[in-house]
Amino acid sequence: DEEYEYESGEEAYEYGSEEEEGEEENDDEIEIENAFYEGDDSRVSDPVKALEMFEKVVTLETSLGDEIKWRFKALKHLVTIQYNLGNHEEMVKRYNELLQYISNSAVTRNECTDSINSILEAVSSGASAKELPFFVPDVRNHAHCPQDGKQRAAMV
Repeated sequence: DEEYEYESGEEAYEYGSEEEEGEEENDDEIEIENAFYEGDDSRVSDPVKALEMFEKVVTLETSLGDEIKWRFKALKHLVTIQYNLGNHEEMVKRYNELLQYISNSAVTRNECTDSINSILEAVSSGASAKELPFFVPDVRNHAHCPQDGKQRAAMV
């Protein structure tokens, strides 16, 4: 791409460089969003592909910095898919990672509550009595929603 430099009085402005930076960032955001929706579409029909797509979302968004919009949603799906596939160690790892973002102001109280409730519902509907104890204490350790710090009564 060519860059053009124009002078107006004492100020010089270089066209092209800022747009290219914005386009690159926008391309990353589009790739993250597309990977999320591709994973979401594959959750039931091809859970292994869904795992790959959600992992891609986590990796890409992590490389961009503090933004966690798609990462938090992807982690929620990673937890439930890993559970459904019987990968309990990986499920717990991703679950603990998700819990680290709950206190982040970018995660709304509703997202926090909905995510934890959907995970608990998925796990409790198929969990044996032996699987739940390692899972529930983690919820109690992170039982504060963002912004107001109030206890989540529905969680435990």
